[in-house]
Amino acid sequence: MASISVREAAKRFNVSRPTVVKRLKNGTISGKPQDGGGWLIDPAELIRAGYTARTEPVNTGEPQPVKVTAIAPPDPDEMVKLKAALAAAEARAAVAEALADERAAHIADFRRMLPAPTEKSGWWPFKR
Repeated sequence: MASISVREAAKRFNVSRPTVVKRLKNGTISGKPQDGGGWLIDPAELIRAGYTARTEPVNTGEPQPVKVTAIAPPDPDEMVKLKAALAAAEARAAVAEALADERAAHIADFRRMLPAPTEKSGWWPFKR
């Protein structure tokens, strides 16, 4: 398997770059130091050290192949079912909105029944 950089290892194995470098320096995982100051690591070393690779693809910056499939026209029976489900959901939303308006009116009535708040002189409970 091709060697990868510290950054790529951090992305693929969901670990921070400083952790990968620390493991390289203390010998937990092995890698090849590069002339420019970086490291090349075999992914098998990270797996051997107990790290698990991510299952979703990692964006490496290279263009990914795109699979183009034809879109089938919608099924007329399915469209009728979807339109009926949409109409039912809109009816439930209208009922819920009416209920919310009714409850807001009740709350406003209850607030009018409450006595006026008394004004406090300050936060200190004792007289000076």
